[in-house]
Amino acid sequence: MKNYDYVVYQLNVQRSTKNLDSAVQIKIQEYKNQGYEFHSQVYVPVAISPGCLGSLLGGKTQYFNAPLFIFRKEV
Repeated sequence: MKNYDYVVYQLNVQRSTKNLDSAVQIKIQEYKNQGYEFHSQVYVPVAISPGCLGSLLGGKTQYFNAPLFIFRKEV
């Protein structure tokens, strides 16, 4: 049976869509250079509650799916 070492990279969803493609490509290349291969992509549901000031100003909890990229290499 093969054993793998896994690395999970969470994409910063605050980036503009213009920069997302290059950010992902750069990260994939970094892990590839370290001997990892792309394994899968998953989305994790996340809820962000407003802070104290945001709550006072009527801010609502924001929900989104955070993309995670999973890389692996055989050990």
